[in-house]
Amino acid sequence: MIRSNKNTIQLFDLWYERKEKSTGENDLSAVIDYWKRFKRSEVNETSTFGNLKHDACTAHSRCKRNWERPPVVFAVITAQARHKEDDNGFSIVHCKVNGTGKDLRKRNWERPPVVFAVITAQARHKEDDNGFSFVHCKVNGTGKDLRKRNWERPPVVFAVITAQARHKEDDTGFSIVHCKVTDGPIISTPNETAVQCAITAILLVSTTVSSDDKSPIPADPSSLNTWFQDNVKPLADRKGTIDPALEAAEAKPRTIKVRQDGSGEFKTLKAAINSIPTGNRERVIVDIGPGEYIEKLKIERGKPFVTFLGSPGNKPALSFDGTAKEYGTVYSATLEAEADYFVAADVIFKNSAPRPNGQLKGEQAVALRIAGDKSAFYNCRFIGFQDTLCDDKGRHLFKDCYIEGTVDYIFGSGKSLYLGTELHVIGDENGNFITAHARNSEAEDTGFSFVHCKVDGTGAKGAYLGRAWQARPRVVFSYTSMSSVVNPEGWSNNFHPERDQTALFAEYKCEGEGANPAGRAKSSKQLTPDQAAPFISLGFIEGSKWLLHPPS
Repeated sequence: MIRSNKNTIQLFDLWYERKEKSTGENDLSAVIDYWKRFKRSEVNETSTFGNLKHDACTAHSRCKRNWERPPVVFAVITAQARHKEDDNGFSIVHCKVNGTGKDLRKRNWERPPVVFAVITAQARHKEDDNGFSFVHCKVNGTGKDLRKRNWERPPVVFAVITAQARHKEDDTGFSIVHCKVTDGPIISTPNETAVQCAITAILLVSTTVSSDDKSPIPADPSSLNTWFQDNVKPLADRKGTIDPALEAAEAKPRTIKVRQDGSGEFKTLKAAINSIPTGNRERVIVDIGPGEYIEKLKIERGKPFVTFLGSPGNKPALSFDGTAKEYGTVYSATLEAEADYFVAADVIFKNSAPRPNGQLKGEQAVALRIAGDKSAFYNCRFIGFQDTLCDDKGRHLFKDCYIEGTVDYIFGSGKSLYLGTELHVIGDENGNFITAHARNSEAEDTGFSFVHCKVDGTGAKGAYLGRAWQARPRVVFSYTSMSSVVNPEGWSNNFHPERDQTALFAEYKCEGEGANPAGRAKSSKQLTPDQAAPFISLGFIEGSKWLLHPPS
């Protein structure tokens, strides 16, 4: 028996390689003679290398350095004898396999041994509910030299990324957005006809997240801002998940400054708006300096992607005294924003018309009319009396805002989510109504949802949360603090008893002196968690597709 070691094998390799190159000899007896000179042991023509016999008469022509069928040494760790459908097997968890033999990896055999690390062997063979799910795991190991072997037919490792089992018309599937699939280094081979390269790694790297329409707004008001940050991700993280037109517009934002002292590009907001071309396709941020801008303004539908940006500590005020008598109610607004994707942050919208006395017609005076879709207002103030905010149509967000008025001071056919917003009642001797939603039919997907808002103010007769201005209004207050200014009855059918059956006036887990479930109008509802769910998430306005944080 030959007792070989690392140095012996290396010397033997060196000698045999030189001998073959110089003489062309590959005679087995010459090999044995050379071994004898090393005096390691006695060798005969049926010597055993590691219990693997070589017969001289059959191995004579195979004893080149690059053996055709070289000896292969396998370290077999397990031999599990399961041969039928019984419940047995080995489970090896958090173990370590090690040993020696690193030189063996470098042998340039023509058909070298192949070692497979089989990680899983899942035995599902029928339509039962079992399987393995690996999430946020890591597979690693050694063997980087092995990848460099110039094998004739290299091993191919396939990483199967998805195996989706949709087999009927159900609503399932995978959505993989802005991901990257890469492979490992190409293995060159002498025989190009079989396999060009071996795939050694497939990496799935997700670089995109999306905002969440389903995550419910938390009951704890102190968690609201954290929830919003978690569910409205920055634009850089959401590429490919928002409206394509919006993504394209946000890629090329530009800023124009409006300063009354002449230090900006424009002195008036009207001039700044006029500078925006019809058919605009890029985000235009109108940076508004402090002061009161007494102008009647309109952003026409053909000018989307406009942002009005003020300063949190010194908000600019947009003010005008338009009334319904002169312009018509909805067109009396200081600002009419008809374009989609309008955003305002830290701006005051004010109608400075006198307070109505109830003696004249056409005293309604709107501060803002929002008629574009997918618009958002952050930390803005809306000042007026009757019909302060015309939430006319489209999906909107009002976050951390302040809205004041007397009668119907939030009205229209919009579908809007009001978060953390103060609704301030200015007492009126004829009574107060906060909302007047204009939904007329079941086909209209509209409504007002107030979440974590605050209702306060003055008024001896108490303010109604809403009145049935049209046949099928939909207004829901959730997690809202209500002071005693709220009328105990809460809701009004507007002298149309039949609307008690068609209006959706509802509350969910509100609190305060004005939250009075026992005294509420019988037609109103106190919602269950399941009933409230559609009204307390970004899904109410489908915000994941368009909602962004305001510029700072």
